[in-house]
Amino acid sequence: NRLQSLLIAIGAYFGFLLTTSLLLSITKILPGSSINSVAQLYAQSQPILKDSLLLTIISFGLVIPIIETYNFFVRLFEYILDRAKTSISLTDYRTWAVIIVIAVAFVFFHIQAKLGAGASGLNQSLFLVFMFAITSMILIIVRRQGFEAILLHIIFNIVAITTSFKIFTNFITILLFISAFIALFFIATRRTK
Repeated sequence: NRLQSLLIAIGAYFGFLLTTSLLLSITKILPGSSINSVAQLYAQSQPILKDSLLLTIISFGLVIPIIETYNFFVRLFEYILDRAKTSISLTDYRTWAVIIVIAVAFVFFHIQAKLGAGASGLNQSLFLVFMFAITSMILIIVRRQGFEAILLHIIFNIVAITTSFKIFTNFITILLFISAFIALFFIATRRTK
């Protein structure tokens, strides 16, 4: 069900923001962090193509999330679990070991992009990338498919891109944007009889 998948991805987005803002604050990586500061920090790590909102949304908001999520969190995750003859279960320590390894690989994959954009906030940004990878794989395990993780990645990147372009400056605006995204999603996927 597409509606259920979209709502799960949106719920995971807000759950991620809440969890990471608490973790960043508790671990003193980003003292006094809030949901807004986490969203802003994630936005800082998004590259921009020639100041073109449309090109940036198409590439970093749609194409890259699909490719990255599918290759890292679906194919690579499945491949390593199969090779290790490990069941896909949140109660299996071997599954968690694979999740951590892939999350670290995902962070290393993103280090070059972040260093290219400037090293300010590098530790916080990489922590968010690490937590995002873990969240995505947990979502895949729970849902037994990658669709919600792809939607989650698209939501993250599009909100970050629009924040980088100063379209969204606060949490209420982000909520309104996600509501509009839901409406467009239903219009685009509506089946006619």
